[in-house]
Amino acid sequence: MSRWSEFLLVLPALALYACVPDVHRDPEVRASSDGGIHAHGVVRDPAGRPIPQARIQITGPEIVFEATADQRGCFDLGRVVAPGSRRYDFTAVASGFKLATTKVSTGEDNLLAVTLQPETSTSESAVNYLSENPCAASRR
Repeated sequence: MSRWSEFLLVLPALALYACVPDVHRDPEVRASSDGGIHAHGVVRDPAGRPIPQARIQITGPEIVFEATADQRGCFDLGRVVAPGSRRYDFTAVASGFKLATTKVSTGEDNLLAVTLQPETSTSESAVNYLSENPCAASRR
């Protein structure tokens, strides 16, 4: 088969791929899509320093999705799940820090600020919702 024939076979697939929205990067599609779960944001210590390599998980009866925070403490985790409105467990943890947990929902833009407390702290780790993504500007 010639290279030209191979190209003609692949061209329709490329055209279709270009038309399908990237659910994990397009906030409007991500927040409104039925059957998707997505969480993104940043993991920091109590002083506001990023915690690179923090482990992020979304879990439920039929799923376990994992990601690792980058050098800026930023994470972006999402997948397609069965359609419907559901809540899943979100956890973040790093070596030397206490676990942080909350619930995240399908069909919502779960933009989170995670503050992990040191294991020796008397305070608990916390997860708060954000209105703006601190990682968005530096990712582009």
